[in-house]
Amino acid sequence: MSDSIKILGVTLDCHLSLDKHISSICKSAYYHIRSLRHIPSAITDDMAKSVASSLVCSRLDYTNSLLFGTTQKNINRLQRVQNSLARVAASHALPRVTRSSDILQDLHWLPIDQHIEFKLATLTYNILNSSQPAYLRSLLNYHTPIRSLRSANTNLLSVPHVRTTFASRRFSIAAPQFGNHYPLASVVLPLQTLSVASLNLTASSRPTAPPSGSAKCLRFGHWLTLCTLNIHILTYLLTYLLNRPQA
Repeated sequence: MSDSIKILGVTLDCHLSLDKHISSICKSAYYHIRSLRHIPSAITDDMAKSVASSLVCSRLDYTNSLLFGTTQKNINRLQRVQNSLARVAASHALPRVTRSSDILQDLHWLPIDQHIEFKLATLTYNILNSSQPAYLRSLLNYHTPIRSLRSANTNLLSVPHVRTTFASRRFSIAAPQFGNHYPLASVVLPLQTLSVASLNLTASSRPTAPPSGSAKCLRFGHWLTLCTLNIHILTYLLTYLLNRPQA
């Protein structure tokens, strides 16, 4: 009998410590980071960031809300992975002596612990506003005081009482505690507003349509960019296959 089981890409051990799951993430992430270090001169900075986000950041972000309340040791392990990835993705733009926190800020990447909290805040905010999914909405209830208090209009969530730290990792406990301590609107809405503002800025700064005489040149430029991107992707895939450990 095995002491762990893998469900939807998450390795659950008998103690629900997620140590094996984080070890699997680190092993896979470091492998891709080593492969990415072989082709820094073949890709641009934007391509390096895109490849890093698609291959490694997606693994760090997948089901990371389950890591809420995990040990600081596990958080540090994932943070080291993110720091290594950030240095590879920004190897051309920043000096090697730059601090990891400054690199993350330049890439607009949240640290691991803050990203976990943001995922939990976003999930809670969306559930309260859409009432979906119903099985999670049923776990969240607004606090109703037994007598008239000033906090009655603050939309606080009811926090069930638990006796152990392990039980406090449940969504029905963690989401209300986090939502009451940090107002969800102040956590989620600024980033949504920033995204909308960036889209509006992009739309307003978009150049006008080119004259008919330069349309062919513009289409040729787009075609040439796509060909260059495909060549870089093929180069990375070949490097990945050549450096893959033999079974």
